[in-house]
Amino acid sequence: MLTDIFSYRYAQPCIWETFYEEHRRLLVQSYQLLNDLCPYYVGGNEDKRGKEFWTQIHDLLARELGLKELSPSYIGFYNKQNQWQGFYNTAAQMCETWMFAPYDGKVSADRYVKERLSLVEIGFRQHEKFVAGLNAKLPEKITAAELFDQRGQRKGLRVSQRRE
Repeated sequence: MLTDIFSYRYAQPCIWETFYEEHRRLLVQSYQLLNDLCPYYVGGNEDKRGKEFWTQIHDLLARELGLKELSPSYIGFYNKQNQWQGFYNTAAQMCETWMFAPYDGKVSADRYVKERLSLVEIGFRQHEKFVAGLNAKLPEKITAAELFDQRGQRKGLRVSQRRE
């Protein structure tokens, strides 16, 4: 285990015997919390921090689950004119596709839910590291701001008066 994940840490006891609508809602709400925490797009544009965040959590969970990717990174199809069209999914799209994949019963409901909650847990851990990094720099930034503020007070604004 390279990354401690919820589904392995709590493999026992079995919490979810079946998968119902309430469980699906839990997963949707959990995913939305992650997206609120660090959106991939801000103002309609790809956000640098969001891209890093989603790539990190995708890669950490995929590796832990023994997968190359949670869902396909490239999707292609033939259009009506029989031309090949394709596009790449972002890490956030790959996570979302995997998170909301219909439950098909090939794995236990317990495993299905716990693996998806693992994505949420990893996301919160990554955000915690990000905030800790910001907090570590806070005293330095406060000192710089105080020095900047003091410089402004010493100089002041001087208005010369014209004499005619």
